[in-house]
Amino acid sequence: MSRLSPAVSAARALVALAALGASLGACEDAKKGPTVPAAGEQPGGAESGGEQPGGEQPGGEQPGGEQPGGEQPGGEQPGGEQPGGEQPGGEQPGGEQPGGEQPGGEQPGGEQPGGEQPGGEQPGGEQPGGAEPGGAEPAPAPTCQSYCATVMASCTDTLAQYESLDACVDYCQSVARWDLGAAGDTSGNTVGCRAYHAGVAGMVDPAVHCPHAGPSGGGVCGSYCESYCQLSGNSCVDNNALYPNDAACQAACAEMNARGTPGDIQYDSVQCRIYHLGAPAASNPALHCPHGAAVPSAFCLGSPNDYLFRADLPSAYTRVDRMGMPAVSTALIGADRKEAYNDAGPTQDAALAFAGDLLASIAGLHAALDDDLRGAGLTPCAATAVGMDLPQCVAQRVVQGGPQVVSLVVPDTLKLSPALPSGFPNGRDLDDPVIDVTLAVILLDLTVHTPTALAALPLNPPANDLGVEGAFLLTFPYLHPPHAL
Repeated sequence: MSRLSPAVSAARALVALAALGASLGACEDAKKGPTVPAAGEQPGGAESGGEQPGGEQPGGEQPGGEQPGGEQPGGEQPGGEQPGGEQPGGEQPGGEQPGGEQPGGEQPGGEQPGGEQPGGEQPGGEQPGGAEPGGAEPAPAPTCQSYCATVMASCTDTLAQYESLDACVDYCQSVARWDLGAAGDTSGNTVGCRAYHAGVAGMVDPAVHCPHAGPSGGGVCGSYCESYCQLSGNSCVDNNALYPNDAACQAACAEMNARGTPGDIQYDSVQCRIYHLGAPAASNPALHCPHGAAVPSAFCLGSPNDYLFRADLPSAYTRVDRMGMPAVSTALIGADRKEAYNDAGPTQDAALAFAGDLLASIAGLHAALDDDLRGAGLTPCAATAVGMDLPQCVAQRVVQGGPQVVSLVVPDTLKLSPALPSGFPNGRDLDDPVIDVTLAVILLDLTVHTPTALAALPLNPPANDLGVEGAFLLTFPYLHPPHAL
């Protein structure tokens, strides 16, 4: 090989350097890529100046720093972060998206794009209508039906606020016409408040909460004057109106005694007036609205201390009637012998002074009624004697192992045996159907029927005609005052 001259060698070296420079420039241009937009937030991610997709390129950072868009969707790409923030497995730009956590827990790969899905808190707090799926169910709005079901279950016996479910619903919808309020109300003259206290009464302290759940609200579900004036405005209108307007009613109520007990039916208190302006006035305003007036016509008068008991000896009194066994003097003793019977006593009864009167009257009743009893599907007892025996009607026993019928009226006293179930004719409860039982034991064959057979027939009113509706008073004297004339 021939040697090149120094000049030729130098020339070739210059050409090679030029070619190398051109090649290096082309590589540099290829590395730079397209021109980056000016700084400023690009759609969907961070401002320009963030990192390029794919992370750093060979040769170090490119001009302009990170590329627009921030992190790429789909998590980190090989070599660095992608525009758009972290994808599943990381957080999105801007924090949590509306909706909270996804039902069912986390999705594969961590949190979903947008942060937590529905099931957690929404932006701005709770969504309308209560909790969303995955949380507690919202409490249903109060209704008269649901309130009454609760108060009837929670408040029973002496704490009962209504006679029946139907009476409660009627009072709520038609008599008081309370605002429904909201579930969980703890105060205010609303159905919601009464329902709340009825529910609590079913768990703890029914003696405290049942009056709050009742018609008057017990001074908790509305003030007593709110309840009183609302009932006055509902029940007592036109000719029965007690006040020209609510302001006049409130002023009058403010002067009333509020130391009564919810459900009071007598004595001078606002609680008594609330009772009379409720169901009684709704059914008969002309009669009952005056009982609830500022100056009542009856019932809501006086105080318990007005009952004074005399302490005189029995000799200080004159007997005008006697009735150990109800209706004996009235129905079985004739008019011409009634005064003699009333003046006599158990000693004369035991001496059989009136036995003939009793047997004759029982026989007369059977002669008149036996065909009617049979027509009603009932079996009468025999009222005539066979030989020397007593007639079946007076010899039969009231219940198995119990006393003979004759012993109930001879002598004419009220009997009580601790060995037998209580209830008339073994003692007497206030609501015993005594006349029905008395007639049954002298008219019916007690080997076929029970002493309450007549009481079970639909012949009588189902309840007293005073009270809500028919209830006896819970305190002495237990009976309602007599009808006003």
